[in-house]
Amino acid sequence: MSQLRFNQSCPVCGRKLLARIELFGKQVSCSHCHAEFRANNSQGYGKDF
Repeated sequence: MSQLRFNQSCPVCGRKLLARIELFGKQVSCSHCHAEFRANNSQGYGKDF
């Protein structure tokens, strides 16, 4: 069974990340630069989904 995911860009380095839906609204860290931020899909990716 596949997990639902959403696109998120790191607000510090700009790296595009794919986050599990369970992390939406939670503190996460970028796998590239390790910056911490709240996963929130603020870029609007997937709004038409």
